[in-house]
Amino acid sequence: MIELNRAVAVAMRDGAEAGLKLIDTILARGDLGNYHLAHAARADLCRRLGRTAEARAAYERALSLTQQEPERRFLTRRLAELKKIIGRLSIFGLAERLLNESDTITKFAKR
Repeated sequence: MIELNRAVAVAMRDGAEAGLKLIDTILARGDLGNYHLAHAARADLCRRLGRTAEARAAYERALSLTQQEPERRFLTRRLAELKKIIGRLSIFGLAERLLNESDTITKFAKR
């Protein structure tokens, strides 16, 4: 747990990417794999970095491991917020693809 606390402190000092690397190292060794706060911390750093799919998976893992109701409510709220963001990104991604396709269609039609 000391290493996890250090990883969070490093993230605060050096940025989310630096902290995430440390947490991923801890989890890759198999240490704290069943500790919900390790996955919650990973989720938060992924969210800050815009890695929404990884954040969602980590929040879901943390939620599956926690037993405390206040923590479950917090993680459920974070997951719901993230799903809204993912939904918005999906809509923007779809719009961008449609715009790109319409540009291609317009260029093709001008030939």
